Amino acid sequence: MQLLNHISIQSHGTLIVESVENIGGHYAKTLRLWNEKFQHHFDDVIKPALLLNHPGLSKEGIEVFRRKWEYYFTYCEAGFVSKTLGDVIITVGREGALELLEGIPL
Repeated sequence: MQLLNHISIQSHGTLIVESVENIGGHYAKTLRLWNEKFQHHFDDVIKPALLLNHPGLSKEGIEVFRRKWEYYFTYCEAGFVSKTLGDVIITVGREGALELLEGIPL
């Protein structure tokens, strides 16, 4: 709420918050799906591409890479599920902006 008030105050009332949409739930699902695809394709797609771009990478290095990404996906998903992390879309408009559009064919 403080951020929304700040938008209005700092714009001297010329910007008005029209909507606030919390999309954090979508991020949790997306991260879970990315993790599933990452794990499913690791051996046949990701690992060969990794070795192609980094030919000297050891088995341990490959495992570290895999585990870092699995940790990242899982950690971030948990953050969005628990609402420790969040993402919102704030849409603002200018007072009287609709009047400017009158007469303009869309």
